[in-house]
Amino acid sequence: MSETRQRREILKILDTRGKHMTVERVFEETQKNFPHIAIGTVYRNLNKLADNGEIRRLFFHGDPVRFDRNTAPHQHKYCVKCHSVADIEDIDKATISELTGSCAEIVDYDFCVYIVCENCAGGKE
Repeated sequence: MSETRQRREILKILDTRGKHMTVERVFEETQKNFPHIAIGTVYRNLNKLADNGEIRRLFFHGDPVRFDRNTAPHQHKYCVKCHSVADIEDIDKATISELTGSCAEIVDYDFCVYIVCENCAGGKE
């Protein structure tokens, strides 16, 4: 399988099978169609895609790196118990600007709220 086919498959997985996936999860999904692919190949392609700006690396304290197909600036919430990640869509650039001060020029942002989700807290999500 060529690097281009590998990258297309990885992008398809990120588009269709879930957001915020770890390398291991992308590897598991890729193996369904390409059983002989190596995890190193998945790592290499994810990193190339991230370096090219086609996907975004996400870092959460104590968790493996995750990858997000949405490269636009946006926020996340991360459950410290079940390690689920979800987008937060309603914090706009003006609100972020208020937090940073009027003298700062925002070039990008990665904002995360660490939570105990409703499922882990005993409610329904």
